[in-house]
Amino acid sequence: MINANGKPLIEYTINFVQQVIMDYELIVTTDSEETINYCNKLNIKTIFRDQSLIGETPIFDVYCDVIAKKYANIPPKLTIGLQPDHPDRTTSLSDAIYFFKSNNLDVMYSQNSNKEKNGSYFFFNDYYYLNKESRKTKYFVDDATNIHNEDDLIKACKNLKKEK
Repeated sequence: MINANGKPLIEYTINFVQQVIMDYELIVTTDSEETINYCNKLNIKTIFRDQSLIGETPIFDVYCDVIAKKYANIPPKLTIGLQPDHPDRTTSLSDAIYFFKSNNLDVMYSQNSNKEKNGSYFFFNDYYYLNKESRKTKYFVDDATNIHNEDDLIKACKNLKKEK
């Protein structure tokens, strides 16, 4: 597992979700036994990701796999996808949920201030899952570092230290 400032990236995402007081079910999908073991120690539910869903697979396909396995294709009203390689999110989960709900969205993606889509947030509702089309989609600004390399990791570590 990749660490930032001594903590696994996945831990930042788990803590980020657990800070919000709401009724939720946290599920981690991964192809890593190490991550599954780590999550099991924290009593976090996991779903092992099939080999066909790793790499450059569209993230919606990954979440569809979770819904199929966990909910027998009956989706929750809201699915929130958070990638652990964006540990230094700049907007709160509460604000993102409010934005999604107050705009009556079917889909919400995150983008940075330069309007580049990133994987910090991805929300979709049950309508989108069932129909594979959106009646209303918007982007939500979050300037989290998208970690692809060592320089990105160093930048995220600096940002995380500032947050404390």
